[in-house]
Amino acid sequence: MTIASQADVEAVLLRPLTVTETGYVDDLLTRADGLIYGELPGWKFDGVANNQTADIVATGTFEVWLPGRPVVNVDSVTLDGTLLAATAYSWSRFGDLARENDGAWWTVPSDWSVWPRGSTVHVVYDYGLAAPPSELVSLAADLVKVGITSPSASNVQSERFDDYAISYTATAQQDMRVALADYKTILDHYRFPVPV
Repeated sequence: MTIASQADVEAVLLRPLTVTETGYVDDLLTRADGLIYGELPGWKFDGVANNQTADIVATGTFEVWLPGRPVVNVDSVTLDGTLLAATAYSWSRFGDLARENDGAWWTVPSDWSVWPRGSTVHVVYDYGLAAPPSELVSLAADLVKVGITSPSASNVQSERFDDYAISYTATAQQDMRVALADYKTILDHYRFPVPV
């Protein structure tokens, strides 16, 4: 399942796809997904993964980062084999798991407020969304639109007939990658802990 569908692309184009476009839209949808997931590593938008485990080697800081996002639940946390109470840590959907002392983390590191360097933090958690957020569906459909409508869809940038010359432009994926920069603000909502 891709983030956007053919119907989403047609809605952005305001027309049905041509027969030729239908032949390569699936490839462009997959490429759009690759660009988005490349910007948002670890995010899952096609269902919740339950009871996933992560073993993280701590670096002596007050937080460690879970590899799967968005985190929707933390079932348990063990530190070097010892089960921790829920008041010994907190978590956010962005994947940060913070060490706490009775529900509060400290600004000055202490034995109770950091994950000890070299220790193993074993986490059982759930992550992912049942369906992609609408803003990412729109983003993916817009990227595919760029791939379909850019001059590079045919790879011919210009032609000249005196002394015959033809030049080729970048690929559709390169045009899509350039267009992705226009969506930085949207992607930043998934990269950083900001109010959504």
